[in-house]
Amino acid sequence: WNWSAVLDGIADHWLLAVLVAAASAAIIWLAPVAARSIAIVYRQRRKAYLQSEAWSFRRLRHAAGSGDARTVYFAMLDWLQRFEPVASDHTIKAFKVAAADPALDSEIGSIEQQLFASQRDAGEWSARRLLRRVGAARRNLRKQAASRGARRQLPQQINPMSIPEAP
Repeated sequence: WNWSAVLDGIADHWLLAVLVAAASAAIIWLAPVAARSIAIVYRQRRKAYLQSEAWSFRRLRHAAGSGDARTVYFAMLDWLQRFEPVASDHTIKAFKVAAADPALDSEIGSIEQQLFASQRDAGEWSARRLLRRVGAARRNLRKQAASRGARRQLPQQINPMSIPEAP
């Protein structure tokens, strides 16, 4: 290989060389614009995820792994702020009423006693049991909310029996 051979190859295939140069220039010109667009979309999606119920529930699961009652309780409060099927007030009381699960009530009562009672019993509450009951209630409440939403969105007349005649 030498420079004269390269120049001869380009001269023999000048149309291909022009197309490659034009494609390279277009890629170089469009790459920063595309990178900025992708970065903006990524940041928007990331921000939406960090404000979502799913992310908050993931933090609750992570907190349950630590076994610290205070961390778990406040992670549950944070999650309830984003959990729509509960109610407009997003409290633990509203969650317990909506879930209607005595085992969940017992687990939440145990962690509240651990945190707020004057005499604490260290062995009563279990992060694993609490998370299992909260997860089951979450699934059930989301299913109920989805079925209520689907029923509300159906039109009154799906298949009308008669079609008015055109004049």
